[in-house]
Amino acid sequence: MRSRTVLMLGLLVLAMGLLAAADFWEKKPYAKWSDGEARQLITKSPWCGVYEWSQPYYSERVEKMARVSERDLKTGGTASSHTKKDEELKEQIGFIRVMLYSARPVRQAYAALAAKGDAAKLEKLKDFAEGDFGDEITVAWVFEPKVKGKPPASDLDAELLALTPAELAKDTFLVTDTGRKVALKDYIPPTATGSGAKFIFPRNLPDGTPLLTGSEKTLAFQTKRLQTKQYPMVLEVVFKVADFGFNGTPEY
Repeated sequence: MRSRTVLMLGLLVLAMGLLAAADFWEKKPYAKWSDGEARQLITKSPWCGVYEWSQPYYSERVEKMARVSERDLKTGGTASSHTKKDEELKEQIGFIRVMLYSARPVRQAYAALAAKGDAAKLEKLKDFAEGDFGDEITVAWVFEPKVKGKPPASDLDAELLALTPAELAKDTFLVTDTGRKVALKDYIPPTATGSGAKFIFPRNLPDGTPLLTGSEKTLAFQTKRLQTKQYPMVLEVVFKVADFGFNGTPEY
């Protein structure tokens, strides 16, 4: 009897510890998430990976040089100036956030950010936040420059807007650690919503079996197609499948 009591107390302490350690998205509904919590979910969560991107580029450097004439010196005049243009090698650094946009918690975070606590707006966004993406997995791709630099950032934006699904399908995949993978099904360029470009994949393999069967450890987004004018990019972001749990079910 005593051993059973000790065991029950131990299980209770363990359960309380797990509850305390639970992430905010398991503790409260998305309607009550703060802006900070919603942003955390789309930047640092199991459904968001980050790829650091850098590229050298030449910027125009302008130097101001004082010029004073002999006449100015005699009359006590002030120096005039002219400019000299040169090139300076700089580095553009940015972060590419790759999110599993079809996962409900990611969409709920965007809904919470858009509504800002307004119940009426949340109701309008309910289908988007809670709906099922069916047989598709959507990956959102957002580029955030750390240091502003026009050449690389504008090149990359132009590339994203110009890409077609047919071009991307050759080099863009979702891949598991067990070797199962699916190729890109469709592509949507970036829009004004701020949620980035969308890469759409089938949730099942061509034979109808799910991409994720429950035995996989990782799911990776891979692409070699994205590039700027001078520098090709090989991008891979890996997600841990075991961390996809949300309200008792895996979300991706």
